[in-house]
Amino acid sequence: KDPFLAVIAAVELCGPCRFGGWDEAGDPIAVPHAAAWIQVAAVAMGQTRNTMTLFPGIFSKAAIADFGIELNKEIIHTRAGGRIEAVTQSPRVIEGARPTLAILNESHHWLSNNEGVEMADAIRRNLGKSRDGSARSMEITNAHMPGEGSVAETTFEAWQAAVAKGKTLAGVYYDSAEAPMRRDADGEPVQIPLL
Repeated sequence: KDPFLAVIAAVELCGPCRFGGWDEAGDPIAVPHAAAWIQVAAVAMGQTRNTMTLFPGIFSKAAIADFGIELNKEIIHTRAGGRIEAVTQSPRVIEGARPTLAILNESHHWLSNNEGVEMADAIRRNLGKSRDGSARSMEITNAHMPGEGSVAETTFEAWQAAVAKGKTLAGVYYDSAEAPMRRDADGEPVQIPLL
């Protein structure tokens, strides 16, 4: 999951990632973001490492030269002013930022007792302030522990509630590799106890 989101972040930083109108044939045109600001967020700095350490292998030497990318720093900068940064500060510190993309890393660890829920709320408020309305976030997580109230659990429950009603959540893409449901001899679902 980290390599996938690292590539998304790299495209956000340097690539044509925004709608820029239509060409003469009626096809959409993609353009770079004028001021890309990517936050790789987690409740502990170590949780950002899996994503942040991938960038030196993603950007080619030509891309590094063309975009003036400064790698191997806590904040990756481009000549044009774009940046990718790891953030783990408290919700009060990150409040007011205006990232174009926020990666919520390991959101199954984002709990109320470690300010993770409050941090997710602050990030989402920040994204809502984007001047062009195109800022977005993506969560990457392992399975949440049921009942902990993590950000991952809340997202999962909202998605399941929508699916149960035959609906989708506007603006939400949910993708999960899950084990198949276990069934008893009569074909009824079996609850698997947590160890």
